[in-house]
Amino acid sequence: MLASRSPSAVRSPLEINVQRAIRAVGLAIAALVLMPTTCGGIASGAEVKRVDRIVAVVDEDPIFLSDVDRALRLARLDEVTIFDAPSGPDLEASRRAMLDELVARRLRAHEVDRLDAPPVDAAAVDQQLERLRDRLGGAEAFAERMRDLNADLELLRARLRRQLALMDYVERRLEPRILIDDDQIREYYEGALADELEIRGLERPPLDEVRDAIEALLTERALDEEIDEWTERLRDRADIDIRLDVAPSDPLPPVRERLGSSEAAPPRAPTFR
Repeated sequence: MLASRSPSAVRSPLEINVQRAIRAVGLAIAALVLMPTTCGGIASGAEVKRVDRIVAVVDEDPIFLSDVDRALRLARLDEVTIFDAPSGPDLEASRRAMLDELVARRLRAHEVDRLDAPPVDAAAVDQQLERLRDRLGGAEAFAERMRDLNADLELLRARLRRQLALMDYVERRLEPRILIDDDQIREYYEGALADELEIRGLERPPLDEVRDAIEALLTERALDEEIDEWTERLRDRADIDIRLDVAPSDPLPPVRERLGSSEAAPPRAPTFR
């Protein structure tokens, strides 16, 4: 278990405000690129084709519809059945579910970045990628699956890198809070496990033989609950604008920080909770 990072490792307000300004510039550029326009650069009556659109903004960090669709393809690569082969009405439902997941990922990634997490070792990413290849039947089967889904290898590597960064954060800051005692283990052994084995017609093994497995299972469940609660706390204090149902002709979200304007509001001071 890695020790918790000291307070000196937390990013300074200046660093965070710079990061916010960069995100604001990204929104401004997105507005210029994506919004319909009749400016002099386009001939009168010419058709303007929208190639992408913003479907959510998380603390000034935009999520595009293309981000959602790419994430759906990667989810199918990893055989996450909730997002498998969406089409028609199911596509909209899958997009909505994936957008909610991407919002949660952005919130957690922002928090991990705010605390200046250590960089993820490239070798660890390679190892995770190799495990995925093996799970899908080897290098050729993996490459074929990637082609079928039109999935991007670099985006997959970035996803694995973010997962590893989150795992490191969870191990250092959330997992130490989880304590499973003997009473919890015995309660599961005599309750849920006994019921499950009875349904299957199997005998219950001695407690000492399954104690470690039960403890690992209960720890994993408790950790999942801790991550969910942490994510909800991040949602509560974040600025989130969901625009999946907004018509493409509607205006884009306002840019909170207009660089170069004398009337621009100063960047919001960060909060540390």
